[in-house]
Amino acid sequence: MAPFGESAEQVAHEQRYFSQAAKRAWFSRWFGARWAFAGRMLFGETMLVCSTALVRRECIDPLNGFDPDSRLVEDVDFYGRAIRRFGVYFMDRIALHYRVGVSLIHRPGVQATIERSYRLMHDNYRAQWGRLDFILLKLFTRTLLRWP
Repeated sequence: MAPFGESAEQVAHEQRYFSQAAKRAWFSRWFGARWAFAGRMLFGETMLVCSTALVRRECIDPLNGFDPDSRLVEDVDFYGRAIRRFGVYFMDRIALHYRVGVSLIHRPGVQATIERSYRLMHDNYRAQWGRLDFILLKLFTRTLLRWP
């Protein structure tokens, strides 16, 4: 029996997801956590979900919280900004267990909203860090960070 009434399939999905995230984090740390992890958040498969991250209280105010213009994946934007500005530590062990359910991003018909949210994230990143940084980060993420 899976914990909290989850199906065995949901638990297996969770284990695969975080196992892959740990591999991506291990590989990314060799390139500098701020840049490599932010690149993964913006251009790759995210390494965390909203309930699996902690942010120091003093880091939240300067980031102005979640972007109210982002309809979905607002946590990806927030954590990407936090990582790029303040750094990150990826703890590869279970520190909490959360209830797995159907994610909003897997519902039919939301792909266009997700794409708009990522375009907004990219526009905001360019505005804060500059066009050259954005282009280099995208190139770096899509080439050197393709594995794993």
